[in-house]
Amino acid sequence: MNIASSRPVKETPYRKIINSKAGKLVRENKVGTGAAVVAATATIAGGVVQSDTFAQVARYGIAPAVGAGIGVLGATAVHDAVVNDIGENNLKATGKIIVGSAATLGGTQVAGAALNIPVLDEAFTGIVFDHGQSLLGGGLLAGAAMGAKAAAGQFQKLGSAENTALPMAMGTGAAAASSGAGLAGAELIGNDLNIPVMNKALTGTIEFLSQSPLSSVVGGGLLTAGAAVAGTEAVKNLQADKNPYGTAALASGAVAGGLGGVEMMGHGLGLEATQGLFTQNADIIGSLSVSAFGGALAGHAAKSIQQEGLTPTRALMLTAGAGTTVGGLGLAAFSADAVRVADFLGNGTAVVAGAGLGLSSYAFGEKAYKAAKNGKIGSAAFHGTGALASAAGGLAAVGEGLGIEALQDAGRAVARHTVEPIFEHIVSPTLQFFFHNPVVGGIGLAAAVGAFAYTNMKND
Repeated sequence: MNIASSRPVKETPYRKIINSKAGKLVRENKVGTGAAVVAATATIAGGVVQSDTFAQVARYGIAPAVGAGIGVLGATAVHDAVVNDIGENNLKATGKIIVGSAATLGGTQVAGAALNIPVLDEAFTGIVFDHGQSLLGGGLLAGAAMGAKAAAGQFQKLGSAENTALPMAMGTGAAAASSGAGLAGAELIGNDLNIPVMNKALTGTIEFLSQSPLSSVVGGGLLTAGAAVAGTEAVKNLQADKNPYGTAALASGAVAGGLGGVEMMGHGLGLEATQGLFTQNADIIGSLSVSAFGGALAGHAAKSIQQEGLTPTRALMLTAGAGTTVGGLGLAAFSADAVRVADFLGNGTAVVAGAGLGLSSYAFGEKAYKAAKNGKIGSAAFHGTGALASAAGGLAAVGEGLGIEALQDAGRAVARHTVEPIFEHIVSPTLQFFFHNPVVGGIGLAAAVGAFAYTNMKND
C-alpha cells in the first residue's frame, strides 16, 4: 500500500548515474547498448581463447571491473529505493530493491570469482541457492515488522476512537499475522543455519497450541482474526485500485490464514467438518495464489497500457499475467482431481498466451515502424525481429491450444522463413567474426561506440 507524501526527491548516487550524459545515452538507446554488450562479450571471449596474455588481462582486469560496476550500480539502486521510493511507490521500491540486490550480489560474485576471493566468489549463488531459506525468512521477518507497526498504530487509536472495537480487532489481527510471519521467518532461518530452538519457532508453537483444546481455539481464533484483517485490507486495496501485487498477497494470505485458523479451532472443538480444511487443500490454495498474482500482473499491465500506451514490454507483461492466471486455475483444478477442467484450462492457457503474443507482435511491429521512420535502423531491425518471433509463437500457441495443426504449421513456417534466417545469416556470422577477429572487431566496435557517443553527447 502506498502512502501519499510530498517529500522532495533526493539526489542520490543512483540518480546521478542514470541522469548523467552516459546514463541518458544508455537509457535512450537500449537496443544499441544491448547489441554492443553482446558484441563486446564475443570479442573478449575470442581474445581470451587466442591470447594467454589477454586472458590474464580479462580475468584480473576486465572481469573484476565489470563486476564492481554492476555491484555498485545495484547497491546505489537499493539505496535510492530506500531514500526516495519507500512510502511514495512501494511497488517500485520492492522491484528496485530485488533487482538491485541481485545485481549487487551478482557483480560481487563476478569480481570475487575472477580474483579467487573466498566467500565473495559465491556471493550470489551462495545466498540465493545455498541459503534461500534464510533469504525468504528475512523477507518474512521484514513483513512481520511492518505488521507489528500496523498493530501498534491500531492500538494507539484506542484512546481517541469512539468505537474501540474496530481498532482492537484490527490491532489484534495485525499482531497475530505479524507473529505468524515472524515465527515462520525465524524457523526458515533456523532450519537453514541449524540453530536449535529457532528451527522450530513456528512448528513448535503450533504443536504446543495443539496440545490442548483451549490453546487450539485461541490460536486458531487469532489466526482467523489476522486473516480477517488481511482480507479487509485486500478489499480496500481492490476498491481503491492500489498496488495489485500487495492486494494479491493479502488475499492469498487471508484465504490461507482463514482456513488454517478455522481448522485449528475445529481441532480444539472436536469438529470433524473442519479437519483438513487447510492441510488437505494446500496445493489448491497455492495454485489459486499463483493465479491471483498472475491476475495482478495482467491488471497492472492492462492499466499501464490504458494510461501510457502499448509497448512490447507491457504487451509481454499482459501475456505472462493472463497466461499465469489461467494456468494457476488449471493447476488448482488438477490438484482437485478435476482432470477435464484442468485439460480445458491447460489448452486455454496456450490460447491466451498465443493471443497475448499476437498483441506483442503488434507492439513490436509498431515500435519497429516508428524506429525505421526516425532512421534508427538497429532498433527497427531488433523490434521487427521481435514482431516476427512473437507472431510465429502466437500462431503456434493458439494452434496448440485449439488443436489446429494448420496454425501450428503456419507458426513454424513463419519462424523458418523469417527469424531463423536472421540468426543464421546475420546475427551468428557477426558474432563469429568478433570472436575469431577480436583485435579488428574490438577496434571497430570501440570506434563505432565512441563515434555514436560523441555525436549524441557533444551538444548536451
